[in-house]
Amino acid sequence: MQSRDEELEAYARQHFKVGDVAYRWSGQVYEPVDHALYIGKNPSSEHLFIATGYGGNGMTYGTIAAHVLADVVLERPNRFSEVYTPTRLNFCLTDKEERYIFK
Repeated sequence: MQSRDEELEAYARQHFKVGDVAYRWSGQVYEPVDHALYIGKNPSSEHLFIATGYGGNGMTYGTIAAHVLADVVLERPNRFSEVYTPTRLNFCLTDKEERYIFK
């Protein structure tokens, strides 16, 4: 059984002239607990940047993410970078409840 990536690649190769696949992308419909996007440097990887939590509103939030990520990558100030930073919440998990704490 092929993965979704493999199915998509096979379809693209069948219908278009396709070279090597150097990168892959995935998207999930996800909304953070505080209803704000996560945009910025992934806290667990120095060379990975993320933009997620669109909740199905990618046309609007994708533009915001592009502006914020461009500034984060180029190390320029952006008034929204702290609002959307992926490290803005700390999570505490117990066997009975999930709590989050704003920094």
